[in-house]
Amino acid sequence: MDDPSAKDARRPGSGPRPAPVSRALPMLLLRAREAVLEPARPILRRHDLTEPQWRVLRTLDVDGEMETTRLSQAASLHAPSVTRIMRDLSAKGYVARKAGPRDGRVVMVAITPAGHAVVAEVWPQVLQLAARLRAAYGEAAMQELEKRLARLIETAESRD
Repeated sequence: MDDPSAKDARRPGSGPRPAPVSRALPMLLLRAREAVLEPARPILRRHDLTEPQWRVLRTLDVDGEMETTRLSQAASLHAPSVTRIMRDLSAKGYVARKAGPRDGRVVMVAITPAGHAVVAEVWPQVLQLAARLRAAYGEAAMQELEKRLARLIETAESRD
């Protein structure tokens, strides 16, 4: 029978055993994301929206018309996903696409009145969920978490 310490010695970067996967930062961030978003999904489903579609609508509602490349960045979505989402939201009448004013290859996207209407209907419900979470977690703790997450993102994105 193999000696367990011998297995550890053969493991790359052997040393202390790593924390369980469930406690790894990427897994904790994924679980936190799911825990925060799960209560909103039934609201979005009632309006025939996916979470990425909702992010696009909210981004356009707040920031106005923009190029799809900028929208991709602002909504934290991959460009191919934005293309598919634009097709679906356009079919629902929630967004309108047009060629850029200076370059016809650039696609501009804007939210339509129907898109504004669905955001106006969904947003108060989503705000209620967010308010309940903030109250349960604590306003000061939430502000500190948001600040620390923004700093973590900055640190991770600065590829020195």
